[in-house]
Amino acid sequence: RYETTIAILEGALAEKHTTSRIYLLFGKCYRIKKEFDAAEKALKLAENLNSAKDPEIHWELAKLYGNNLKRFGEAAEQLELFLKLQPKAKDKQQIRKLIRNFKAKSKKK
Repeated sequence: RYETTIAILEGALAEKHTTSRIYLLFGKCYRIKKEFDAAEKALKLAENLNSAKDPEIHWELAKLYGNNLKRFGEAAEQLELFLKLQPKAKDKQQIRKLIRNFKAKSKKK
């Protein structure tokens, strides 16, 4: 299923439809497929193309860094950026707790 999505996204890039949303979707697919280097590259491209204004990009980077790459300090930073763009996030308190946990884990490394 993700192979099909990736093929469609590659087709969009071939047609010069280079947007942050395409790279965000690439990043999500690669993360789910456990291709973490490709996921990070795509998500960082999405972040750069979007001038870091899409909170979903930061959310996906936080998941990649915290859950998959165990780079907890970077995960905390991404969640802080997410909350900056989504100050009324419905799970704001849980996200703040997660940020504290990630920061604590990053100090242990």
